[in-house]
Amino acid sequence: MDAFQMAHALESFAKQQGFVAPQAYYIVGQFSLKDAKGGSIYSDEAHLWCRECADALLSAAKPLLPEETQEDHFVCATDAINEDTCPHCMKCGETLDGTVSKYAVDEEVEHYEANPIGENDTINPRQAVEIAMILFAAPNDQDVLKIGRAALQQIEKGETK
Repeated sequence: MDAFQMAHALESFAKQQGFVAPQAYYIVGQFSLKDAKGGSIYSDEAHLWCRECADALLSAAKPLLPEETQEDHFVCATDAINEDTCPHCMKCGETLDGTVSKYAVDEEVEHYEANPIGENDTINPRQAVEIAMILFAAPNDQDVLKIGRAALQQIEKGETK
């Protein structure tokens, strides 16, 4: 099985478990505000959000923004391409749809070298999607292929969350 077949198998597993990575969003325009209790309300266009968290943050920010700039800030879908980490919502941490960079692949390989997938480990749907991301990004990397094989082996054993 090649990297792309493994990645598709991992995504299929996640989907069968009820998880499909949601669309990534960003909020157009940067703001750094304080709410009435002194809490921080901050975003810049490098931040990724799920739709629900992006809408909630923007709803909290808009009343604090000058009226003439409120329309300059809105939620916009993004492809989250070539991210330096597996894309996650800045607020809730949900795994988002996207692709990863060589840097992210190297970080994931380092993580799995320090924490290899063991015979008693389980693979959850979000982890499966993130491993698929690195397989798509580095299909010829032997370390990445090893991670993909280990994940699929655990899934095949039926040890899922």
